[in-house]
Formats: sequence, structure tokens, C-alpha cells
Amino acid sequence: MKASIIGILLFLFNSYCCSGAEKNKVVVQSSISVEFVLLGYDVFNSFIIKQAVIDSSSLTELSTDYTGLVLLVFSTGQQYPIIISEASNFSINLKHPNIPPSFENSPENEFLYAWQKAYKQQERVITEAKQKMLKDDSSVVNAKKKQEELLNSLNTSKFEYTKAIIKAKLFKERSSGIKTLEELNTKKAEYHQFVKENLEILAHSDMLNKLLQQYFMMHEYLSYYTKDINPGDFKAAKDLSNSSIITGVDGWIDVLKDKVPKNKVIEFCAKLYYDRSMVTMATHIFDNYRDGININQTNWSLKEQLLDFEFVNAQQSIQLKLSQLQTIKILAIVSSNSVFSKVEAIALARDLIANKLAIPIIIAPIEKLTESHLIMDKMFTGNFYFINDQEWGKKYFSKKVKLPQFILLDSNNEIIKIRNYRDVLFN
Repeated sequence: MKASIIGILLFLFNSYCCSGAEKNKVVVQSSISVEFVLLGYDVFNSFIIKQAVIDSSSLTELSTDYTGLVLLVFSTGQQYPIIISEASNFSINLKHPNIPPSFENSPENEFLYAWQKAYKQQERVITEAKQKMLKDDSSVVNAKKKQEELLNSLNTSKFEYTKAIIKAKLFKERSSGIKTLEELNTKKAEYHQFVKENLEILAHSDMLNKLLQQYFMMHEYLSYYTKDINPGDFKAAKDLSNSSIITGVDGWIDVLKDKVPKNKVIEFCAKLYYDRSMVTMATHIFDNYRDGININQTNWSLKEQLLDFEFVNAQQSIQLKLSQLQTIKILAIVSSNSVFSKVEAIALARDLIANKLAIPIIIAPIEKLTESHLIMDKMFTGNFYFINDQEWGKKYFSKKVKLPQFILLDSNNEIIKIRNYRDVLFN
């Protein structure tokens, strides 16, 4: 009965769809009650295409212009890739969050899951044999032969989206174990070439993000002891690593230049390190691309003198008013959507500590205070204060704020100066 209902729904979609470009159509059904979202991708950004709660007595329908990889994410955390290609018209069947979905009228998704399952089975055989030191075992030989057959079937497949996504996953998995600069540079060139050739598909998947993340992690496999550096010279090795990473950012700016603005590439590369609490490296990237981040350095005027607003510490156990800090202080305007603003604030705090300047910094988010702001307090050996007032920026600024922005206040809370960069705040 349910299958016939799905068929009727799909028929109605085809018959009564609005005029213009034909949309891709997907129906989702489940044998149990589940909550999920379908995420789409646009280069570095993800967005919700569909969010739903369904059970055995209900269906949810999706009509979209989006083509590419969609990530099915259950509320319990399980994730499964789904391909929506042009002129798609299929159904997704869910049994349980721990069980991969099945499909009706979607040969491409059926191929994707069948291929991955078969390849992983052979990979397990090879891994188990290695653990048992059975290098030339017949099971290993057969498994490798079957993998070659699977790769050949992939290369001849008509499903271009699936082909690119699977190759991207395999490419990422085979990028560990870098030991020399020569190996690193060779692999980096291979990454650039692969992404160039598949950018239109990868830009609509989560694999572009994952490939860039793996690309920069490759630098961490590189031993500090290279033939060009004296053993034990960690500073020279660190300088070499930093230089290599900046060269890597340059490479991605060039590879993605026709699709992604330069400042977006810079911010994403820095975010990869910031998300791993590697603020020093994120700062290093931003400091090398000051001219490419498009920060407007106009000193924005305030509507009025700052009132005696309240702020809290990261644990929200201490609540103070501005008038209680009778010393020079700094307001750091940040946003959860601007990694640069958060990195600059943390770097400023570290600079103050290094110069033995006990100047409090109050983090002023332009949106609601969340954990993404509070976690900044854990990224240096000191303490931030935080304004917990979403309307703060609207109250005081007469124009849209360009980030980062620092406001230096005297002990009477009079504004001394406003700057966009930490290193010119005291000039």
C-alpha cells in the first residue's frame, strides 16, 4: 500500500510541477519514527535543504533545484551520503539510523552504496591479513584483484557524481604517511590537480572541505628532520613548515580563484586550524594575507557614549558592570561567522600577556552569545569577559561593523581609539 502511495505522489509531482525548469523530486519514508535533516553544500558552506520528523504513517517530500551530494543526518548523529543528480525522481527508504538507507528508482545511489560495501569488504580482508602477517596469503591476492575490478567498474561508470565522490574519498584515505618534502610537494600537486578536474562536482559536496582539511594535515606528517635541516634545529624546521603551509594557501587561492573569492579561501584555511585550537597557525595565515582579507579600516562612529553595560566571565559565574573596571580596557567586536575576528582577539590577548600588559579584554559578539564565543577563553592562558546582550551592537553603532574591530577605552570608559587590527591598536 505504501509503495503505491509513493508512486502516486511521484506521479503528481511530475504532472503538476510548476512551469519552468524541472525540479528534482525526492520522497522520504521510514518504518520507524525518525528526525533528520538533509544538508546541501555550496563550496565551503552547508545549508539545510529539508528538515523533517516522520514515522511509518507519514512521508516527506522534497522538490529542489539542488544537484550534488546531500548528507542525510539523523538527530542521533548517523550520517549517510545521497546523490541528487539532474532530473532525479526517486524515494529514500529508512529503516533505522544505524542502517544505511535504501532507494527506489535511483540506480546511482544503489551503485554508490553497493560499490562502497563491496570495496570495504575487500579492505577488511586485506587489513585482517596484515594484522596476521599474511602478506602473500591467497585471500589478500584475491581481495586486491577484486578491488582492481571494482576500480575498473568505477572508471567506466556513467554516474559522474558518484565517480568523483568515491575517488575523492579514496584519494583522501591514501594521503597519509608523508615523510619527506619531496613526497609532500608531490602529493600537494596531486591534490590541486584532482580538485581542479572535479571542482564543479566537489563544490556541491562535503568532500571539498574534507580534502582541504586532509591537505593541511599532511604537513603534520612531515618529520622535522629533513636533509636540508640540521637534526635538532626545531626553529628552522618550524619555519620551513610554516612557509610550506602559506605556500599551500597560495595554491588553493589559485586553484579556486574562478569559483571562490580570495578572502573566503584564506578564512577557510585559517578556520581549519582554529577549529582544532591551533590559533598560532591560524594567526600566521591571517598575518600573511592582510591585504587579501578585505577589511575596511574606517573608524566607525558610535551613536552615543558607552553606557554602563554588564558582562560575564566564560563560566558565567562572575557578572560585572563596565564602571567596575576602572582601568584601560579593550572591547573586541567578534562574530561566530568571522574566524578572523576571533583569531585576532585571541592573538591580541596573547600579545598583551607576552608584553606583560594586564589589560582586560571584553568580547562583544554581534549575535547571541554562544559556546562558539565562550570557547575562545580556553585558547590562551588568561581570561576574557563576554557581553551577553544580542542587541548591544544595534544600540551603539550607527553603521554596519566591519570585523575585526577593537575599541580601546580609558579608565573612565571614554574611547581612546578604534582599530581593525590588533597590531595597530597601540600605535
